Amino acid sequence: MKMLIRRSNPVLLKDSEAAQRPTVLKPKGFTLIELLVVIAIIALLAAILFPVFARARENARKSSCANNLKQIGIGLTQYTQDFDETLPRSGDSGWHGEDPGDGSSANSSWRQRIHPYIKNTQVFICPSNTQGKNVSDANGPGGPAINRSYLINANIYRNNWVGQGLSISVVQAPSSRIQVIDGSGDGFNGVYWNPEWDGGLSGRGFAGHLSTMNILFMDGHVKALRPTATLTPNMWGKGNGSSCGGAFDNENRINCTTIDSSIQSAMDGLTARYP
Repeated sequence: MKMLIRRSNPVLLKDSEAAQRPTVLKPKGFTLIELLVVIAIIALLAAILFPVFARARENARKSSCANNLKQIGIGLTQYTQDFDETLPRSGDSGWHGEDPGDGSSANSSWRQRIHPYIKNTQVFICPSNTQGKNVSDANGPGGPAINRSYLINANIYRNNWVGQGLSISVVQAPSSRIQVIDGSGDGFNGVYWNPEWDGGLSGRGFAGHLSTMNILFMDGHVKALRPTATLTPNMWGKGNGSSCGGAFDNENRINCTTIDSSIQSAMDGLTARYP
């Protein structure tokens, strides 16, 4: 018994001493330096990744816009099949253009004329273009109210006063002739644009898809190009057809490849707006 008691005493003493010692708590959380290092790392990663995410998001919007234009191209093709291969009127009924308060069929725009073949007004809104929030075509007998993000090439009409569409057989090189573009609310009556008229009207175009603009060509394909790339060759045609051997409102102007200072200035200005 004595041996057992003696052997147990040291253990009891040690436990008693341990109970009397103060408990030392280890510090929890980050020190200030550690916290600053973590914040610096997060800021660095954000600076690297945010532009990548923004570019990926814009690429997605660019693809959505291109799909819109493809649908518009299908609508235009179906329209021409039903109307003796003739493109729809622009909607610009004389110099007064389309009255925003008048939705009659006489003043319905090219968008409203092809809407029955598309049946979706959202197709006419580019997800990247803030001008898509603006209504261009009034609701009425001529068609539903449609917002504007796209402008049609003015050179695919017989003249500028009545806006009668050309026969598609007139177009000699449809794969390099512009039909519809990414545009802005600054277009003539929100309907069309011809950069040859005035080089200072570069604001009528939109090249916000990573400095490119989506373009629907006469053959139905869609391609994203820098504005200045539309001049090699001139894909617009020329409003002043006299420089191509005809009058201002001759049907051949869509085939003209002459580049003058106005077209060059418009494309340079549009490129500068979206560097």
